Amino acid sequence: YTDLDFAGGVDRLVAAALQDGPAAGDAADLLTQLDVDVSGALVAAWPRLSPQGKRRAVRVLAAQSLRGRGSIELLVRAVQDPDADVSRAGLDAMLAALPASEPMLEGLVGQAGALADRVIAALVRKAPTQAVALGLRAVSAPGGSERPKLREAVAAGLEHAGALGVQAASAWIEAQPGPSVEARASAALAFSSTNAGLALAARLLGMSLEAAKAFPEQWRLLAAARSVPSEPAADAWLVQLATTAEPWMLRVAALQALAERHSAAAPSVATKALTDANPRVRSAALASLASAAGGVELLSKYARDDKWFLVRTAALDALPEGAGAEPVLRAALGDRAAVVRAAAVRGLRRVRSVAAWPAVAPHVENAQEYPEVIAEGIGFARALCVQDAAPALQGVVTRGLRPDAWGPDQELALGALETLGILGGKPGAWALEQARSPVVPPSVRTSIERNAKAATPCTPQP
Repeated sequence: YTDLDFAGGVDRLVAAALQDGPAAGDAADLLTQLDVDVSGALVAAWPRLSPQGKRRAVRVLAAQSLRGRGSIELLVRAVQDPDADVSRAGLDAMLAALPASEPMLEGLVGQAGALADRVIAALVRKAPTQAVALGLRAVSAPGGSERPKLREAVAAGLEHAGALGVQAASAWIEAQPGPSVEARASAALAFSSTNAGLALAARLLGMSLEAAKAFPEQWRLLAAARSVPSEPAADAWLVQLATTAEPWMLRVAALQALAERHSAAAPSVATKALTDANPRVRSAALASLASAAGGVELLSKYARDDKWFLVRTAALDALPEGAGAEPVLRAALGDRAAVVRAAAVRGLRRVRSVAAWPAVAPHVENAQEYPEVIAEGIGFARALCVQDAAPALQGVVTRGLRPDAWGPDQELALGALETLGILGGKPGAWALEQARSPVVPPSVRTSIERNAKAATPCTPQP
């Protein structure tokens, strides 16, 4: 006979499991095997339990919930417990108790905050279809459309759940009364980030165009529109925003969406946007016109004449890789703005103009030049294996390895050292010698040593 064979035996076993004594673990193990509902005693004792006692209580409740017994509601308190181990154990138990625990999990997901984000992320791993369903219900709740982690979880759940996830999302869309425009826009943004959700995103976009009046839902629908195929109604809405929206961010996003959807309206709308007063809108328009007929002439004009460096930079970055681009890029090396000069060097590297190095070299050699321009020059020499760049790169190293060197000069010196190592030969040997300096990080030194052991140096690129 044991204590369980006499009156009060179960109560004594529960007390032993919760009191942190030497028999606590064995008592908890035995309770998990008994077909006896002890949830009342656990609920009553919960406020007094230590973290270890709560974890044992959760273990018992988890076992009982699998038999249809016990109090799943107490597991909610465990998930909300400040002790991370108790919270984790409670969440694992609730996930194991699905579908019975689904209403309680929905309540946890609906409470914005780090705990809700952790619960929905765990649902994605354990039960992705439920993650989609519960996540979308939370999106419909007040404030739910403003939760980026929730959108990420819905998208991940849809990707993992496959057809069942699409069914759950369709049921949410078709429910009566349907979700608000804020919720539809937030869900469309989530769906548009996954292959499984593109058709759902397009559907929500079509349902929401007329109702979307406030900035947040218009912004999210624009972001979703970038990933879904072009179609007349949505394209017309994008054209309207690109030409009449008051916030410049909406005009930029509409131009980008039209271009990425390969809409037939994109070139004409972008051409009109070149007269927009906001430089960011003109920059987006130039990017859209990169492949248009006469693009080099148009981009050259804005690279040279626009008063805003943002626009001049965008024009240079959008230049196609044809023969007409190089003169424009060389001319921009003399621009008054450092970011434009950096874009010019970057563009010359993109068109693989090794012959432009003599024009780039003075910027690398000039200690007063801005770091971003010098960095692009170093990248030019590395990408195109410009052997003639060695003297300029050695100058950068010498400046940056001085004990009193400016921080950006030190960073540039390391990049120049690695580039010299890639060039090989005498420049590589010189770099290997300099790399022994105590200011050179071991990772850079190792990279240079590895290049020095290469059988042949890099080959200049045409």
